Amino acid sequence: LGLSKNYRPMPPAQTFFNSTSTASPFFQILDSAFLTILGPNPSIWEVASNSMFAFAHKAPVYVSDTNKVFFTSSNGGPPGMSDLNHSNVIGKISLMDVNTTLAANDSFINIPVMFSILPKTIQMTNGGTRPYNLSLLFVTSGCGSLLPSIALVDPKAPNNVSILLDNFFGQQFNSLNDIKVHPSGKLFFTNSDFHLNPLFSNQVYCLDPKTGSVQVVATDFDKCNGIAFTADGNIAYISETGALGGLLGNNQTEPTTIYTFGMDPCMHMFKNCCVFAYVAAGIPDGIQVNIQGNVYFGCGDGVQVQFGVMKLLQYEVFRAIDKKDLDLLGEFRDRAFHFLLERQVGGQTPMVYAMQRGLPYQEVVLFLVGAISQWINRLNDSDFSRPETVKLLKLARANLKFAIDEGLSKLRTGLIASFLQTLVMCEGDRWIRDQITTLSYALRAGAAGKPVEVAGAAVGRFCTTSLKNADLIADVEDYMANATSDLLMMTAWSMALADIEEGNAIPLYYFARDDRVYNAFVEKLDEHSDAIRAMPNPRLRRQLEALRTKLQGRRLSARLKVERLKDVLEAKGM
Repeated sequence: LGLSKNYRPMPPAQTFFNSTSTASPFFQILDSAFLTILGPNPSIWEVASNSMFAFAHKAPVYVSDTNKVFFTSSNGGPPGMSDLNHSNVIGKISLMDVNTTLAANDSFINIPVMFSILPKTIQMTNGGTRPYNLSLLFVTSGCGSLLPSIALVDPKAPNNVSILLDNFFGQQFNSLNDIKVHPSGKLFFTNSDFHLNPLFSNQVYCLDPKTGSVQVVATDFDKCNGIAFTADGNIAYISETGALGGLLGNNQTEPTTIYTFGMDPCMHMFKNCCVFAYVAAGIPDGIQVNIQGNVYFGCGDGVQVQFGVMKLLQYEVFRAIDKKDLDLLGEFRDRAFHFLLERQVGGQTPMVYAMQRGLPYQEVVLFLVGAISQWINRLNDSDFSRPETVKLLKLARANLKFAIDEGLSKLRTGLIASFLQTLVMCEGDRWIRDQITTLSYALRAGAAGKPVEVAGAAVGRFCTTSLKNADLIADVEDYMANATSDLLMMTAWSMALADIEEGNAIPLYYFARDDRVYNAFVEKLDEHSDAIRAMPNPRLRRQLEALRTKLQGRRLSARLKVERLKDVLEAKGM
């Protein structure tokens, strides 16, 4: 600005432009890349308004079944016509009406807003998000003696309400502000101190609807507000609105910041907090992230859009190895795992690169091996239908085999088992089917067929062919025993299906993955117990029961369980 010192006053004295004006400009482009988001013919329309009532304040939720958008009015104050004795309301407009009216009149329109009268159990609805189990999902601030809560609201009349949560281990929340559904199905929500006499620090919480458990995942906020996730759920955005003073007005020396957090894929806790954006115009409130990762947030001068967290680049993996930066490598593990496996153009994989750096980089190598093992253990059933999963499994297998050949199995427990697991996942389907066919003859022959011995020998040959080292085989006896018992259960169940209508096989990708086969096996035995009792083959019934009883529990090792099973299945008279 130089000597003129023509500084721009801080808001609310001045903003870049009036976001509520119907005159141009509607869009301000501070980066030409924003044009790719706007497209060739961007437009904006005011479709409903009421100067006397702040009827559209927060929580826009689109319901595709009815083509309607729901939202909440301002809560707590004259603009929203709400107070201690009057809650705010949920409104909705029809997008069909919007499109029809705009087609007939492209100047001024004011679509009628329909309001829902909710039961008194839900007071001061605030943030909301997409339909969850066919219901609208809202958080409330509470009012008077009525507690803040997470509520499901049926979008159809009479708008029945179900309260999911209204306390944290018996204590009421301060004032719930916003909520989002994580790709895992868990609900993450923010809790601020706008309510009188707050009892907690302002924090972010996670509710698991399946178990009912609730935990704090991030803390040390002034006033945490909006929340959003990237499509893969690996990054969370939280708006910090400490500058919002309510009736006292805004204080721009307090936080008006958006933070990013990494997501721990196991614990679902937030980690590695970083500043993403500072908002100079008012405060950042609600946040949304689109499928491309662009971040939209409501501010004092309208909706601001920023590109999301910077994409990680492959060459940065090798830079992180050079610096022994395990935090950055952790970001790759959580957000761009494939870069930990792939060769750099014309070069080496990160594993080879780190191992060739020698003993000082052993910690990095062990981290890379651990990252691969962690990824394998966390694969979901749905992942196996994706071509990229098969590609990554083959890369993981090659990396783990290199680590084994370099003698790393002595330093990393479970390395060999992880390698064999990737081998089975990559190419084991045909092998498993072949073994089920062979093993079925052994089970039909009873004790004379020596089914446990046949299954164990097949697994042993598989491991020996893959590892070519007897010393390494000795390290994975429990893994081999688990695979042996899995083969027996999958074979016995496939034989039982001949007499069971509407039964289905145990998925092949469950094989040798902890106790997944056993759990599925027992579940199917329980589900079809009547049909099993009616089976004409008494030997198979006894074999199914022996597999169930001798392989249950966690007190014994997999190897001891198989030995007990052999005593039964290969005993005379079986």
